[in-house]
Amino acid sequence: MKKKQKILVIAVSGIGNTILQSPAIKALFLRDYFQVDVLFGNQAMANVFWNEKRIHHKYILPKGFAAKIRLVQEFRKNQYDYAVACFPSNRMEFHMLMFLSGAKRRVIHSYRKGRWRTLSFLSNLKIPADSTLHDVEQNLNLLTVFNIEPARVERQLVFNTEKAHRNFADSFIETHQLGGKTIFGLHAGCKKSEEYRRWPADKFIALIERLNQNSIHCLLFGGPDEKDVTLSIFNGTRNHSINHVVEENDINNIGALIQKCHCFLTTDSGLGHIAAAQGVDVYAIFGPAQASRTAPYGAKGHYISLDLPCSPCMGYPFTATHSKIKCPYEFKCLRTLNVEDVFNTIME
Repeated sequence: MKKKQKILVIAVSGIGNTILQSPAIKALFLRDYFQVDVLFGNQAMANVFWNEKRIHHKYILPKGFAAKIRLVQEFRKNQYDYAVACFPSNRMEFHMLMFLSGAKRRVIHSYRKGRWRTLSFLSNLKIPADSTLHDVEQNLNLLTVFNIEPARVERQLVFNTEKAHRNFADSFIETHQLGGKTIFGLHAGCKKSEEYRRWPADKFIALIERLNQNSIHCLLFGGPDEKDVTLSIFNGTRNHSINHVVEENDINNIGALIQKCHCFLTTDSGLGHIAAAQGVDVYAIFGPAQASRTAPYGAKGHYISLDLPCSPCMGYPFTATHSKIKCPYEFKCLRTLNVEDVFNTIME
C-alpha cells in the first residue's frame, strides 16, 4: 500500500467487552500499514490499553450533544478509510456513528433481529454474527475484512498495568498484612442497570464464611454502583475484620491487586475478564446471560451455572436490541445456585 489505511475502532460497550475485543484491536494496530484510532466509552475502558502508543489516538465518548457533534466533526476531518464496530453491536448508535464519521467502509456484524430498528443499512461491510461463538472469536471474525486470518491471530487478552499500579498492589498487601496468605478475590456486583446478573448477597456471605474456615483470606471488590451490596456483604460476615473491601477507583490499580489473588470469583462482569487477562484462575457465576458468549476467556477462565432449561434468557444481541430481561421465575437460575456447590467447585 502507498499510504497507511486509517481505521476508527468503536469500543464503547464496557470494560469487560473492551478486554474481549482486545485481541482483534491489537491485531490491527500491530500492522504497520494501518493507522488505528479507537473510540472508548470512558476512561476506564481506554485504560485497558494503558500507555499503548501503537494506538494512534484514543478518543473518549463525551457526554452531551454538542460535544458529540464536535467529535463527529473531528472524525470527518480524519478521513477514515474504515470504521469498525466491535461486538456486540446490535444497536442503532453504532451504525449512525460509523455513518456520521464519514468512513468509506463501515464494518459491523449483521444480526437477524432489528435490522430496520438499528438502521443497519447505514453500514456496508457486514460479518454474520454467530450465536455459537465466544465474543473474542466474534471480534476476530471482523478481521477477515482486512485479509487477516483469525486463526493466525494471538488470542492473549490485553490489560496493561505499569510499575506504579504494581506498587499500589504491593503496598496494599503489606498494609493489610496479607503477605504469604492465600488470597481469594470476590466481586459481587455489576452495573446498576443489570442487577439481575448478581448472585444474592447472603450467598456471598455464606461462601466467605466457608472460605475463612479454610484459612483463605477474602478481598471483596466493589465499585461506585455496588456500594450497597458490598457493604451488605462486608457487614454480614461474622468476623469481617479478616476480610477487606477494595474500593479503589483506578481500574489499573484494581487489576494489579487482582493479579495478587490466588483465585477470583465474580458475577458476569468486567473484573472477571481483568482476572482472566492476567492469568488468574477465575470463576464467573452465570444466570440469565450466555456463558458461551462472555465467560472468562482462556485456560484459567471458568464459569458456574445451573444451566436451567430457561437459561440463558438474555436475548441481546442476537434476538434483541437491548439487554433488558423480564423473568417469570424471579431469576431462579441465581437464587437456587447452592453455596456448597460453588464452594466445592472452587476448592477442586
